[in-house]
Amino acid sequence: MAATLVGGAFLNSTLNVLFDRLASKEFINFFRGRKHDESLLKKLKLKLLGLNKVLNDAEDKQITDPAVKKWLHELKGAVYDAEDLVDEIATEALRCKVEAEYQSGSNQVQSLISSFTKLFDDEIESKLEKMIDTLEDFLKEKDELGLREVAGRNWSQTRLPTTSLVDESDVYGRENEKEELMKLLEDDKPCGTFENVRHFSCVQRNFDGVDKLRLIKDAKCLRTFLQINHGLLSEMLWLSNKVLDEIILGMPRLRLLSLSQYEFEELPCSIGKLIHLRFLDLSYSRITQLPESVCTLYNLETLLLSKCRSLRTLPADLGKLISLRLLEISGDHPFGTDLKEMPVSISRLKDLQQLTEFVVGKCSGSGINGLKELNSLCGEITISGLENVTSGNDASEAKLKEKKHLKSLFLRWRSTTEDSQKERDVLENLEPHTNLEMLGITNYGGTRFPNWLGDKSFCNMVSLTLVNFENCFSLPPLGQMSSLETLMIRDFPEIETFPEGGLPSGLTRLYI
Repeated sequence: MAATLVGGAFLNSTLNVLFDRLASKEFINFFRGRKHDESLLKKLKLKLLGLNKVLNDAEDKQITDPAVKKWLHELKGAVYDAEDLVDEIATEALRCKVEAEYQSGSNQVQSLISSFTKLFDDEIESKLEKMIDTLEDFLKEKDELGLREVAGRNWSQTRLPTTSLVDESDVYGRENEKEELMKLLEDDKPCGTFENVRHFSCVQRNFDGVDKLRLIKDAKCLRTFLQINHGLLSEMLWLSNKVLDEIILGMPRLRLLSLSQYEFEELPCSIGKLIHLRFLDLSYSRITQLPESVCTLYNLETLLLSKCRSLRTLPADLGKLISLRLLEISGDHPFGTDLKEMPVSISRLKDLQQLTEFVVGKCSGSGINGLKELNSLCGEITISGLENVTSGNDASEAKLKEKKHLKSLFLRWRSTTEDSQKERDVLENLEPHTNLEMLGITNYGGTRFPNWLGDKSFCNMVSLTLVNFENCFSLPPLGQMSSLETLMIRDFPEIETFPEGGLPSGLTRLYI
């Protein structure tokens, strides 16, 4: 019964998400006062509620009744379509909100937004009416099938199998689709299209070619495209901008797109067409920059740019990605990414939870004050380019002391300066919250440590790394850091003894 339970849980959870979204204040407000008022939303919700009532009965009867199984399978597709439509409307509402806030005061921009919204209104009304008619057909068919409302099953308490092994006796439907998909991936010639395939993942092999990749784009309903590297590839597959453009345009409903196992130098502007996208992985690519159209992916929550060794800049309007929660940036060398600076607009991403690296730029407006409002940051962050911080007051704008969710902080100067007093003032004003557990400082050019480093208030710190301190004559009072377990001290040419008061009593690992 495993497949039945999973299928029922999917439909139930998807419908509940749809109901919540249709009832949300933001969603209703978007429709209020428009050409198509709330009546269409009400009709859509009533149709979905009517189908939801017979869902339990259909899930039970599909095992023995082929007609019910076919009806339920087709209903799942319709629910997917309804979810896409509702997401499209919600995305437009989000777009209007972002653009209005981002370009406030610009009459020309407001006029363009209004014109675009009118075109959207005309198109969405037609789609809503078509969807309502489709769901009405399902309601008529459920009466013919004798489906009725039965006592609800609590899917949240239903115990699903914990093993990853599949009991094939409990797998129903899609046998032909699975066989065709496997044949497509194994053969050199296409054997058909897969318009209803929604999730695709596979382990990339050395002999996989671009032609096979092109075939997948025929899955117009695809939501997940995930290539998995088993670690044995001798070389990565090269993709041209033309091939990437074909793939992107052929899969408009994608929620997750992973291109981390491919090499390409340019991401097509068509990426902005993927309005439903939540997850984008471009790690290990050779891109030097991202197209500005990326900034129209208003639903994007995760952007992975790890090991993009040629990446030099991020889009100026990155701040439009207000749904972004994770931005992963890292490079191939000890000094982190090759980015020169962060865009000024990054300060708008107030709900950003993970930012692996923040690069302080030389230009006005790309300074460390971009971190000021990012108080939801958690986990680990590296702040590099600290040689570009102009003063202690400038450093204080980062408000690191207010970022209580950060656990690991790494401060890096990419080069040392001759102004040791400025360096000390900068580090003094980069005092983190006392919740910090790991701290690393590299290439600091001051002669003395700030007063906060070594203070007993940092009772949660378990690891401290200090590397390349050419001008320091003494170490901070480490003995007061009672919780410190790991200490690394390297490249301190002017220091000959440990600090007065000795080392922490709980220290278990010391690297010199």
